[in-house]
Formats: sequence, C-alpha cells, structure tokens
Amino acid sequence: MSGKAVRYALNQWQPLIVFIEDGGLPIHNNDTERDLRRLTIGRMNWLFLGSEVGGEVAARPYTLTAIAHRHNLDLWAYLEDVLRRLAGGDSDLDALLPNAWATTHPDKVRSYREAESLAHAD
Repeated sequence: MSGKAVRYALNQWQPLIVFIEDGGLPIHNNDTERDLRRLTIGRMNWLFLGSEVGGEVAARPYTLTAIAHRHNLDLWAYLEDVLRRLAGGDSDLDALLPNAWATTHPDKVRSYREAESLAHAD
C-alpha cells in the first residue's frame, strides 16, 4: 500500500466511522449523482429557452415528469392519460397529479421499481 493510499484513508477516517456506525447509510452516492446529472444537463439545455417566461413554462412539465418518476409511474402512460384528459376539458387538476393518478391507476405503477426502492432503503 502506498503512502498516498494510507494518507487518504487517514483523512477519510471520520466519514468512515460515521458510515460504519450507521448501517442505513449507502456506501455510494450513485442515486444522488444521477439526480444531479439530470439537473446539470437540463441547466445547459435551459440556457436556450428564449426568455424567463419560457423557462417557467418549460419547468412545469419537467417538474411533473420528475415527480411521476419519483412515484415509479409508467411515464408514457401517465403523460398520455393526463394530456388526453386535459385536451378533453378535464378540470380536476388534483386528480391528475402523479400521487393521485397512481392510486387510480395501480397497474401503471412500476412495481419492480418500488421493490428496488424498498430493498435500497433496507
């Protein structure tokens, strides 16, 4: 083992102790890095929306799809249903939110993603 590796281990000793004492902490931060990557790529794309109002308009569907993703929804099924209902004049916006939509469309919730989340939390 080189001196650099030993120095690195000693400098990381306190975070290592925290990790060892709390079994609920993940050993990696891949999930956080993935979420931040989406924002970083989006930020580069949002530079070219044309105006502040354009940015606000674009942020709405982006937020909606991010929330739908968090609720493990089949994104395409969700968007298709919501857009069709809005085009048809549905004005019950609360029922179209991802969490409410998931309760009325349980077959469109990606159960394997829920299982992954629960396993990851354990």
